[in-house]
Amino acid sequence: MKYFYALLLIFHGFLHLIGFIKAFFSTEIFKDLLSISKPMGTLWLLTCLLFIYASSALLNNKKWITLIIIAVSISQYLIIMDWKDAKFGTILNIIVLTIAIIGYNRKRRFKTKESNN
Repeated sequence: MKYFYALLLIFHGFLHLIGFIKAFFSTEIFKDLLSISKPMGTLWLLTCLLFIYASSALLNNKKWITLIIIAVSISQYLIIMDWKDAKFGTILNIIVLTIAIIGYNRKRRFKTKESNN
């Protein structure tokens, strides 16, 4: 399950590349989308990298929950700023955050039981 979640984080991160590409490259594919400024495009790229780094931290048992919370927060901000084109990303953010909270609570509960024995 951990690997599936890591892949979900990577996939979600790569979706943020659309905002970056739209801001820095003019392509026919994104012609109908609203324009995104270069600073906002940079934020889309940063969010992509945060999700990818969070998946790596998850697989290496590092402090992944904080990274996911930051990435989802920035992601949701970007979605609100570009609501017309990105509103469905909210669903993915909710899924990612819910799984992160459940996973974190299970990990905490397991550590608590282990320390009591």
